[in-house]
Amino acid sequence: MTVVLRESRNIFSDNPIVFMLDLQDALVEGYRVENTIAGFPTLNAILKEVRVFKPITADLERAQKHTTTEITVSNYDSMRFLLDVQDAMLDGYEVDREMVRFDNPKVCRLIKTLEIREEEFTDIVQEEVLTEKPKAKPGRKPKPKQEV
Repeated sequence: MTVVLRESRNIFSDNPIVFMLDLQDALVEGYRVENTIAGFPTLNAILKEVRVFKPITADLERAQKHTTTEITVSNYDSMRFLLDVQDAMLDGYEVDREMVRFDNPKVCRLIKTLEIREEEFTDIVQEEVLTEKPKAKPGRKPKPKQEV
């Protein structure tokens, strides 16, 4: 029997907002919430805790599940709640610090952040530089230069 040890990380805090922000940071670093006995969360106690794991294989391209600018995840089940939050975070949402509650049901509002890639920004700047601005307003003819 071969045992594969994977890199894992425990996320814990007594503050629900700090817990969700730490979870968000772990997801950015490549860790994932897993529905396993080792990864089962404890969210109903004072100390909120979950173990996240680095996947053995790289994440495959996934279709975005959410398309709005703001979503609210709400669930009584701790595992289902974290898996839904993980899906939203992988779609580019971030935790709204104003709306995180861990009483029943657990609730977290996530907001879509607008990210512009550096390549797109460079293309926009170069496009503005290359296009010439018209010397006269549209519909008007420029005045001829008078010689003195």
